Amino acid sequence: MRKFQPFFDDLDGRSFSDQQREAIEGAALRQCPVCLVGQMVEKRNKNGTVFHGCNQFPDCRHSEGVPAQSTAHLHRRA
Repeated sequence: MRKFQPFFDDLDGRSFSDQQREAIEGAALRQCPVCLVGQMVEKRNKNGTVFHGCNQFPDCRHSEGVPAQSTAHLHRRA
């Protein structure tokens, strides 16, 4: 994949790694209140719990829990 990297860098004016990161993390919600550089994005921990974390991790380790009612729409109905 790396040999194609220069070609992917031109996609949508964003680097390929930025596009991959957005697909994995989700769209930016707001600016990180701690580092003021990164954006808060929706992530999941290893247990599947949703939280908001700075996309500048590991440089910025700020994260916030998400209230249970905010994640109700994420659960699949049986």
